[in-house]
Amino acid sequence: MKELERHVDSLFADYRQTRETKELKEEILSNLEAKTADYIQEGMTREDAVKKAVESIKTVDYLIDGSRKIYFNRYVVEMFRSLLIYILIAWIVTIPMRVISSSIMINNLLTCAAVILGVIYFTLAARKDSVYLNEQRSFDTKKIVRFRILVWIVWVLFI
Repeated sequence: MKELERHVDSLFADYRQTRETKELKEEILSNLEAKTADYIQEGMTREDAVKKAVESIKTVDYLIDGSRKIYFNRYVVEMFRSLLIYILIAWIVTIPMRVISSSIMINNLLTCAAVILGVIYFTLAARKDSVYLNEQRSFDTKKIVRFRILVWIVWVLFI
């Protein structure tokens, strides 16, 4: 039943291998093997039984603790908007500091960053098709919180 093992491995590919995920992985594999055996007993061919068992579980996102589905592309657009705002604030703060020669380079760097981020943001924000905006992905909420804290630390260090 290598097909089932490959399918279960692909379901857990994006998650850290903890004791809990390994146990969940083994449980799902045994359930899929049991389903396959039941389908074969009902008269299906082995290939059809494996295919139907695989189709019965397409994701394990809802089973993993701390994992949550988010609208990924909407999140990316919001992230670039926030980043652009913070870069613009930093750029504005460094404008009066251009009197000091070392601050000219920082101000020019922030100008370039603002232009690049502005182009990226407006390109992403211009996409209005619902398939793009409604794409959902599962993310570990703890990682998102850690990333947000890291961004604030970098911002505070800059200030």
